[in-house]
Amino acid sequence: MKRLALAVLVLLATLPAQAELRLRSNISVDGPMVTLGDLFDGVATKQALLPVVAAPPPGERRGLRVAEVMAGVEKAGLEWQPEGGLRGITVSRYGRQVPRQEIVAGLTDALGDQVQGGPFEISFGSSQIALFVGRDAAPTVRVEALDYDARSGRFTAMLAAPANDRNAETVRVSGRVQMTTGMPVLRNRVGPGDVIAKTDIEWKEVPSDRIGRNVITDAAALVGQSPKRVIMPGMAIRDTDVQRPLQVQKNALVTMVVQSGGMELTASGRAIDAGGAGDVIQVMNVQTKKTVQAIVAGPNLVQVAMPARIIN
Repeated sequence: MKRLALAVLVLLATLPAQAELRLRSNISVDGPMVTLGDLFDGVATKQALLPVVAAPPPGERRGLRVAEVMAGVEKAGLEWQPEGGLRGITVSRYGRQVPRQEIVAGLTDALGDQVQGGPFEISFGSSQIALFVGRDAAPTVRVEALDYDARSGRFTAMLAAPANDRNAETVRVSGRVQMTTGMPVLRNRVGPGDVIAKTDIEWKEVPSDRIGRNVITDAAALVGQSPKRVIMPGMAIRDTDVQRPLQVQKNALVTMVVQSGGMELTASGRAIDAGGAGDVIQVMNVQTKKTVQAIVAGPNLVQVAMPARIIN
């Protein structure tokens, strides 16, 4: 300290006469200290680097009392008189916010050894977490003082950023751990008439308690199915949302086939119902106007499981 003080005195002794100090109107800083050059115009180059007070954390503001500023000016051997009515000065520090995904990743890693039972996701008590680093610092996060309650799933932790700065400011966060289940969803929009292929499916982790009883969790149950209505990407798919691809449309003309005594008889019919392969539907013989049950055997083709006289 003595050497530093002596160096400052030698520096001041070699400086020219002071120019008029003019307080800046908007004061923003990058580093951990607010310097004379940050506060005033008209400061000599060497004096501009002299620290006055500690800067606020990145991304935050701090109010300086006039007395604090005057003390710093006097320590530098300069003179400055504030304008009448000036009570304080606001200083902002540049910063960029640590991305939410970076925070989630850090907490997920920290909680990994404590959470039992499979995959999980994190939700926070507040939607916004204000954690900033300097403009030149990496937006990384370090988790400190983690406390997790396995019964309630709730946690609290202290976060510091950047991760490699042991003197970084810390922020307290709280949240909850929720167990998740993998759920098959569609990559793209699929509508009626389309057939779902394996390549159309991707997996999405969702909270286990949000999966209803009729939500499909087996991808094999989707492959080869056709939506009854438009299904958007990422949406939960219920078993009532899909069906086997329709091979017979309602009111479509179909070929009715019946096996009888080693013979195959055919007739024209009109489908009263729509159906996919293997479905039992109602079909009306267009000539006799009689209605029979038939099994969908192919595109506009039905197999009548009744005596041949029903067709004729």
